[in-house]
Amino acid sequence: MSNPLIMDIDNSGALEITLYFDFLCPYAYQTSLWLREIRDLIGADEVRVDWQFFSLEENRWSKEREGWHIWDQKPGGELYGLLPFLVAAAVQLAAGDEGLDRFYLALGRMRHEEGLPIWERQHLEAALTEAGLDPIAYHEALEGTYQPAYDKIKSDHTKAVEKYGIFGSSSLVFENSKAIYLKILPRPTDAQAIELFQFAQRIALGLPMIHEIKRAHTPEQEEELKEATSLSFTGLK
Repeated sequence: MSNPLIMDIDNSGALEITLYFDFLCPYAYQTSLWLREIRDLIGADEVRVDWQFFSLEENRWSKEREGWHIWDQKPGGELYGLLPFLVAAAVQLAAGDEGLDRFYLALGRMRHEEGLPIWERQHLEAALTEAGLDPIAYHEALEGTYQPAYDKIKSDHTKAVEKYGIFGSSSLVFENSKAIYLKILPRPTDAQAIELFQFAQRIALGLPMIHEIKRAHTPEQEEELKEATSLSFTGLK
């Protein structure tokens, strides 16, 4: 019997959701926590979450600098997101989505709840350890010399843009078919989690006439939002 909470349009037996995210994005972090909760509530056998990379720095600088791509750069300087991506890509290649899930959970908390500079090696090593991974095994990625990680970043970001038309973090792709851009802050309460999940599915898969919905903010709400994301942007230019 099919689960009434999910729209399994390809009849695979589960709802496939891909989260395209940037480690620096506070909205993506909240979305990732929400998706983990949905997966736990409904069941990992019925909701499958795939983690893929979308670089906000690539999205910005490639438009301003002809021929520039983040996967052609080396970590450091003004690039805060590259080294976390390189380590995460190496983790996904070696330890799969489960390893990346644990690593993202640790690194996301460090950045968005503690305000730590996650582009520094010591914090990346601490996140690896917290995720049950040996930092020594990822020394090439930590040094910025692991080419398969660069290739993974390029592949994920290019697919996001060219196949799904994705333009920001966080973006969700349902059933390898339809993408939506979603900014969540704060994470929904337990009572709201399923309600938001069904709404997001409906927007992505069931209401093709809707092209954009955007909430208007009063000046007071904008100030509240800035305060809520202040830790995430600490240390960034």
